[in-house]
Amino acid sequence: MKWPLCIALIFVLTVHSKPINHGALGPEIECLKQYMDIIDDIMKEVHSITPPENEAVGEYVVCYLKKRQILEDNGEINADNIYKYWSEVYYTTISSDSEEKQLRDAAAECAKLTAPNLPILGLKIKNCLLEGARKLPFVG
Repeated sequence: MKWPLCIALIFVLTVHSKPINHGALGPEIECLKQYMDIIDDIMKEVHSITPPENEAVGEYVVCYLKKRQILEDNGEINADNIYKYWSEVYYTTISSDSEEKQLRDAAAECAKLTAPNLPILGLKIKNCLLEGARKLPFVG
């Protein structure tokens, strides 16, 4: 029963999401296998701003953020890896120094986030990634 859901999720991610380079979603798919019991909740939140109190989904987000080395166990956030995430997953092509600065500044803003625990911090980072991708017209 779990594999059909995983296959359905991969299909949904491929067809309905803004990120272009779905081959780069390996960490997200890997973590889904660990969180199949809440896949419905994850699917509802994957491309929307998620309330920070949804800690179950936050744990899934922490899983893939750690695999991407965006988030460390101590709560430290790596802005360079946020920049790399936008470049790989959204297949962002930087065409000017101005765009690179905007993207790095947005990543640095996400890296300043804090929260009382990792699941809440993970959701805040996910929300920041989504908001950044939506605000910067050259992302995606």
